[in-house]
Amino acid sequence: MNKKVIVTLTGFEETASSRFRIRQLFQGLSEKFVVIDASLGKRSFVKRLLLFFAIRTNSPLRHLMRQNKNHIKSADIIIAERCYFDAQELSKIDIFPKPNVIFTADDQDYPPVETLSLCHHALVSNQRIAHDLRHSFNPDEISITPTVVDTKRFCPMPASRSELNFDIVWSGYARNFRYFSVMGDALINIFRTFPEVRLRIVAEKLPKLGVLNRFYKEDRILFERWDPFTEVSAIQKSHLGIMPLTDDLFSRRKAGFKLVQYLSCDLPIICSPVGFNNEILMKLDNPNISSASNPEDWVHHLEHFIRNRTKTNDDGRWRKIVIDHFSINENLQVWNELLEDII
Repeated sequence: MNKKVIVTLTGFEETASSRFRIRQLFQGLSEKFVVIDASLGKRSFVKRLLLFFAIRTNSPLRHLMRQNKNHIKSADIIIAERCYFDAQELSKIDIFPKPNVIFTADDQDYPPVETLSLCHHALVSNQRIAHDLRHSFNPDEISITPTVVDTKRFCPMPASRSELNFDIVWSGYARNFRYFSVMGDALINIFRTFPEVRLRIVAEKLPKLGVLNRFYKEDRILFERWDPFTEVSAIQKSHLGIMPLTDDLFSRRKAGFKLVQYLSCDLPIICSPVGFNNEILMKLDNPNISSASNPEDWVHHLEHFIRNRTKTNDDGRWRKIVIDHFSINENLQVWNELLEDII
């Protein structure tokens, strides 16, 4: 029996949501299906401009479908990420019967309603996105499965952690450093109290640090430019992962993926209890020491982990949460069952 063909419409090679939401599942999916990735390829100025206007104008990215028309003709199923699918373009392609289309998203940037109406199912990362899509899909057409990590890549490396310093890691887009505002002066107070503490920022560029800039000049804030080859080591050599968020619609749609990466490397976490972060917190043995709702909470929990560093690292309990709930194998099972049902 011939394998069914899946064509995935995804973002740039470097795009985190495409890499972790879809592409890292290819090896597992290819055991039952032929998988063809129709991606945007490497970043370029023109492609970034096209994507920017597609997102800002709430319109689909037709360019991606046009350049992959031949792949789409062979598809039994299309897995479309975020805004990379367009109903009009599909109608122009000479293919019958039309393939089943699965829409997937890990945070935001949904295509227009008329495009979603052509999708047969939505597979999203959290309850908030499922709620947002309730007008475009029937309840039984929406499945929730978190964005997961490869635990073989994101694994503990205790020997790489400094014994002299206590390194806190934050990973994300530079523009999202604005979320540190919810911490108030917590970091400043921690820097003053604990001279061994450093903040490691992993981003595509150095964010605007504001009042924290002087700590960067004093080497208390370390900047590492993100790339897919060092994204794991930057976490492995840290002692604690943080994810502050403001409580708004955009944040409630976020997938909590940074926390999953930290936990997989066996780092304790502190985060704002917003969106999917709450669902991750519920799986911790003691969520109270990781949930920070105000600057006082941040100071209290940071002090706890700094003073108890030998008791909170290297025992495997943080990583176990990922292995039990956010592993590729568990995620793959949901995808396989859904794809087999649709076919």
